[in-house]
Amino acid sequence: MFGPKSALSGLLSKLLWLGALLCFPGGVLWALSPLGTYLSEMKYKSPDTFWKLFPSTVLLISVGLICYRLRGVGQNSRIGSIGFYTALFGAGLVTVGDVLKFYLQIDDTYLLTAPGWHTLRIGLFFFAVGSLLFAVGASRSETLPRWVFLPFVFGTACGVLAVVRDLGYVGVALWVLFGAGWAWVGLFPVAELASRLWSRRRTKLEA
Repeated sequence: MFGPKSALSGLLSKLLWLGALLCFPGGVLWALSPLGTYLSEMKYKSPDTFWKLFPSTVLLISVGLICYRLRGVGQNSRIGSIGFYTALFGAGLVTVGDVLKFYLQIDDTYLLTAPGWHTLRIGLFFFAVGSLLFAVGASRSETLPRWVFLPFVFGTACGVLAVVRDLGYVGVALWVLFGAGWAWVGLFPVAELASRLWSRRRTKLEA
């Protein structure tokens, strides 16, 4: 018989899978951010309007990351654990830097040091590096199938290269691939659900 604890555990598991899905919209928004910057410049003559909304992208990915972690992805790997906390630390810095620069406009007062911009850039670096370490940890602990973690590792590695230095259009492409990597791993819960439903259907048909 299934008790209250079993039902609660099943509900929590489903909620964590739903939370992991947030990596998909977060990754898509990240990949489309160069287009968002361009449209912001076209309409408002400044990319600042877009960058004010950027922390929501990082938040979506971070929530998905936390849910994957609670599902056990990368927990058995020290690299994965380091990557998890590094990525969350970077997400926090991105948010702080974004608020300082685009909401409080503190960089207009401190032009030489530009604390908001530098905090944002450092946050992006930690977020990208943490994402890569988490992806590597997930692959080493075999908590994600190969078809998921290989593109994930590749995409996050591209993200690190994109934030380390300005590479022009190549950097933009690497930035997009980073978002695509997160969007890809965000589709895994959908594939897992489809696989379970198909298995149940086959079982019923064979019975």
